[in-house]
Amino acid sequence: MRAVLILTAAAMTVSASQAAEHSITMAGIAYAPAVVEAKVGDTLVFVNDDGVAHDVFVPTVGFSTDLGSQDPGGKTTLTLRKAGLFDVECMFHDHMHLRVVVRP
Repeated sequence: MRAVLILTAAAMTVSASQAAEHSITMAGIAYAPAVVEAKVGDTLVFVNDDGVAHDVFVPTVGFSTDLGSQDPGGKTTLTLRKAGLFDVECMFHDHMHLRVVVRP
């Protein structure tokens, strides 16, 4: 039983250490990059490098979330909890889109 617990703890440590951060900038009224490929457990970091406010909104069913408005210089994060495909939109600028592919 003890060996199982040690192996489980080791596996959890390896998984956590393999998580990555993906920086997404908002500049020129666009998300960059426009497509992000990540893994479950990774974190998306949204940084507003623009001169105007932006919103980070995910309308995709099963992934829906609204990180709210970000003023210039603002930063927010989203940790990826499940595999799949979703889109991110700015509610203020209808042409700002980001596609996120999350692998297991």
